[in-house]
Amino acid sequence: MPEPTTTELVESVVQAGRDWTLGISRADQGHLNVDSRGDRRLDSPIEIVFTATELHSYYRRIAEEAERGVAPEPPWEWWMTLMSTHLMEAVHETDRRTEPCVITVTATGFAATPAS
Repeated sequence: MPEPTTTELVESVVQAGRDWTLGISRADQGHLNVDSRGDRRLDSPIEIVFTATELHSYYRRIAEEAERGVAPEPPWEWWMTLMSTHLMEAVHETDRRTEPCVITVTATGFAATPAS
């Protein structure tokens, strides 16, 4: 598969959310919001904040593992496996934190970080 576009990467995040029964919508300024979990609407959506560059860099880090042969799947499938796991871990982390959080791209993938 050629290098994915920003649109394809964003859609992969939305699809990963669907796979975990998260309702993810597009918000203003290109951000995403987790609006629901399962059948339950969230009182306060969880914002997912990233730039196109951050998302592409995140993809590249994961894809390179597959390209080096250290991942059990091809690059796109490995991206979907790890990114979706990181996404769900970040959502669960927002439950454990006392302060309001957003989900951002960090050196290790999606993570809950305090909202500014």
